[in-house]
Amino acid sequence: MAQWGPIWKEVERKTGLDVSVVSSDSMDNGMKNAGFTNITSEDYCVPLAP
Repeated sequence: MAQWGPIWKEVERKTGLDVSVVSSDSMDNGMKNAGFTNITSEDYCVPLAP
């Protein structure tokens, strides 16, 4: 996981695209475009290591 972060940051820099699903709201926008209504988002802390 630690290696993927810098790789995707470089992809964003080189392409000018925002590849982050969370910060770009692409998940919420996609659901709205599909016709879903009353969409809510919640953040959860999830441990990835001991």
